Amino acid sequence: MKNENSFISHSTALASLFILGNGVIIFPLKGANQYTFLAFLVASVLAVLIYFPLIPLINRVYGEKDKKIKPFKKTLFLIIYSVTALLALRTGATAFWDFSFFASDVLLKDYPNAIAVIIFFITALFFVSRRKEGFLKFCLLAFAVTGAVIAFFFFASLNNFDYENIVILNLPEFKEFYPQIKDYILNPVLSAFFILIYEVCSFKKARPKAIFWGFILGYTLLGLCILNSVLMFGAEFSAGLDFPYASAVSTVTIGRLFTRLDGFSYFVYFSSGIAKTVLCLRLVWEMLKRTDKLLKNN
Repeated sequence: MKNENSFISHSTALASLFILGNGVIIFPLKGANQYTFLAFLVASVLAVLIYFPLIPLINRVYGEKDKKIKPFKKTLFLIIYSVTALLALRTGATAFWDFSFFASDVLLKDYPNAIAVIIFFITALFFVSRRKEGFLKFCLLAFAVTGAVIAFFFFASLNNFDYENIVILNLPEFKEFYPQIKDYILNPVLSAFFILIYEVCSFKKARPKAIFWGFILGYTLLGLCILNSVLMFGAEFSAGLDFPYASAVSTVTIGRLFTRLDGFSYFVYFSSGIAKTVLCLRLVWEMLKRTDKLLKNN
C-alpha cells in the first residue's frame, strides 16, 4: 500500500471526488453574479499553479520523521499536526453537514432530519474504520459513476441553456471580482491542501501524476455542475436557490416516460460528500497518531 506507484488511478479518483465535495451541492453561493464562473476558472488555475510548486515542501513537512528529533523541530511538528487535524476536522464537518442538510431537505424530506445524519455518519464511519484499499476502490468506482452522471445531465440540458448567462462584456474591477473568487478560494482550492497531505500519509509522498489528473478532472466536473445551473437559470437566480445544481438537473426529462431523472444525481452528492468527509477524518486520525508518537518519543 505504501508503494509510490500503487493506486494512482484510485488516488486520482479520490482527489476528483474531494474537489467536488460539498461544492456540487452549494455552488454557486448566494451573492454570485455574472462573474461567478470566471471566478471559478481563475481559482482552478490558481490551485494548479500554487500546489504543484508546494509538493516538495509538503513531502518534507509531512513525510516520515527520524526517531530522534530535536526539541525545537518536535514542538514545530506538534503544532503543524495539531493545526492540520483541527482544520481537517472543520472541513470534514462542513462537508458532512452540507450533505446531511441536503439529504434531510430533499432526499428524505418526509422523514426526521436525524435519519439523514445517522445514515451518512454510519457510512462515513464504515469507510474510516476499514483499510485504505477499500476506501480507494470505492472512490474509483464512485468516480466512474459520478463522472458519467454529471456528463449525462450536462448534455441532456443543452437545449435549455442560455449562453448569454456567461457572456462577459467588461472585465470586472478587483473590488467587484474579489467576493466572487473568495468563495472558490476557500472551497475547493484551500481545502485541496488536504489531498496532498493524505497522499504523503498514504504513499510516503504526494505524487504529481495522481494530483494533476485529480485536480483536472475534479475541477472540470465541478465546473460542469456550476455551468449547468448558471446556463440554465442565470448566476443571480441560481445563487438564490438552496441547491442550484439539484434544481437544474431536476428539470431534465426524456419523453413522457422518464420525467424524474434527477434521482440518478443523488449518488453524485453522496459519493463526493463521503469522499471529502472520510479523507478529512482519516487525516485527523493520522495527525493524532503522529502527535502521540512525537510525545512518546524522547
